[in-house]
Amino acid sequence: ERYSVMKKTYFLRTWPATIQVAIWSIVLLGVAQVIKLAGYLFNSYTNIAFQQLGAWLTTVANGLMVMYYGVSICLVVNFIIIVVTHDTVENFMWSVKETHELHRFSHQSEGTINIPSFGDQQIVTATHKNRTFNRAVKFSAVDIRKNRALVFILVPPTQQAQKVLKNMDKDLKEQMANRLPEFSFSQPVRVKNGLWIEGTRKRY
Repeated sequence: ERYSVMKKTYFLRTWPATIQVAIWSIVLLGVAQVIKLAGYLFNSYTNIAFQQLGAWLTTVANGLMVMYYGVSICLVVNFIIIVVTHDTVENFMWSVKETHELHRFSHQSEGTINIPSFGDQQIVTATHKNRTFNRAVKFSAVDIRKNRALVFILVPPTQQAQKVLKNMDKDLKEQMANRLPEFSFSQPVRVKNGLWIEGTRKRY
């Protein structure tokens, strides 16, 4: 019954997406710098067409930089909210560490072995299945508080990828119990599009 009303904390809702946006913002910064450099190079030519292209590239780069600064401000504000809404900074850092370890532990190797199919059915590859699973895992997280630890794993959209997750149920619980011996963990339970594992701090 308690799982029927299980809700994500702010950390569980936003931290995985925050990391993804931060990575893309770095990529955006790199692209903007490359375009800006190309603009400078074209502007150094005396050819009018090259100078016009250089001016256009510079404008594009400046626009991308504005986007980068806007995204960066949003990331900083969101980061502050995440830290403030956590019970302690120590538990926040602990949550970040364990979220990273969950991603590393759950990651499936994206091999290239084909699974045979017949007729006009689409060939399903281990690469596609594992890639779908890994994308879902990136949006999973561990939220550690004073008396409780919540593990949320996003259920992949495809049947094949869901089978991978189902086969990992016991391993995930064992992994969390080994990494967080202070908590007693429940069996994994699926609620809608999420797999939940709840840990309660042990009383000695």
